[in-house]
Amino acid sequence: MIGTFDGEVAQVSRVAALPNSAAEPERRRRFTIDPLLIVRLDRELRGTAERLVGFYHSHPDHPAAPSATDMEYFRLWPETVWLIVPVAHGQPGQARAWWLGLKAAEATELEVSWGAARRNAK
Repeated sequence: MIGTFDGEVAQVSRVAALPNSAAEPERRRRFTIDPLLIVRLDRELRGTAERLVGFYHSHPDHPAAPSATDMEYFRLWPETVWLIVPVAHGQPGQARAWWLGLKAAEATELEVSWGAARRNAK
């Protein structure tokens, strides 16, 4: 997801769909993003007002909560929004967004509105 951060709000202005590079038999249950594609996207955004604000993916037949694999990715790109869409019987459900701070041990859920994710003030 590409956009801007305005204080506590991540404003998503557009998405760049990156292919799932996981091996074919694992693609239904696992996603892998080629880090080179992310680096290339980051370079394209340098010098612009936009930046990589987060990532999105689906969870077929599982809730929209971070899995152990998700947490591995969260730790690679902390302080980005992670939007997870549950898909049950081929139908998308309510997406949930997550955030992992630099020093956080666990992800926290974000408040989501169309095009934005806001960290809950606590």
